[in-house]
Amino acid sequence: MKIRELYEEAIRYEYYSLVLIIDFLVREKKVLSLDDDAEKIDYYFQPKFKRAMYRYLDEYNEKTNIMKPVPMLYYAPRQNVYVLAYDAEQAKHVAKTDQIEVAEEPLFYVTENGIIRMTRRDIRRKAPKIPYVFRGR
Repeated sequence: MKIRELYEEAIRYEYYSLVLIIDFLVREKKVLSLDDDAEKIDYYFQPKFKRAMYRYLDEYNEKTNIMKPVPMLYYAPRQNVYVLAYDAEQAKHVAKTDQIEVAEEPLFYVTENGIIRMTRRDIRRKAPKIPYVFRGR
């Protein structure tokens, strides 16, 4: 597999951290090429590079904004709603409660067509905005 294929899959499946690393090594540092074998990227995952790599990637992400915050699905048991939000504080504010927990899979929510079972990824794709509230079962 080539780095180009790995990069395309990372974009397709929303693995933004991998997209950031590949982008950084190919475009910023120019130590890899998209036509290189994907195994070459393993070299940069060595523990001895970990601390420096985090620092470089943080700086690079500030410049490129590749890493987008990933919304999480929370459950408010008193209101019986799921809240798709970037963090627990946002979920508490939207649900108007202090009792918020990370939702377990499988997830169920109510629509006009009845009760639907979905994964977190399905819900993130269907939410028109964030934060978003789904009625619970």
